[in-house]
Amino acid sequence: MPILQKIAVRVLNEETSVFELGHIQDVFDQGIQPVYRLTLKDGRTIDCMENHRLLTTQGWQTMSAAMNLVVDADRERLTRSPEAL
Repeated sequence: MPILQKIAVRVLNEETSVFELGHIQDVFDQGIQPVYRLTLKDGRTIDCMENHRLLTTQGWQTMSAAMNLVVDADRERLTRSPEAL
């Protein structure tokens, strides 16, 4: 873990709305999970899991809730909201 704590990551300071550098505090093993790639309107992409929290116009939400993601038993995407995010 000491190596991860040295890695700088961009974090949003919600009080100033400015991105700053932060450091990883801890890592939790949650097993193998599917990773979804979101493509933003400007073409940039975000790779995240269903429980990844995103700041949306409705506040902080999991990716799954923000996208109205519906998956099958194998975690394959069945549908999502086209207006999401």
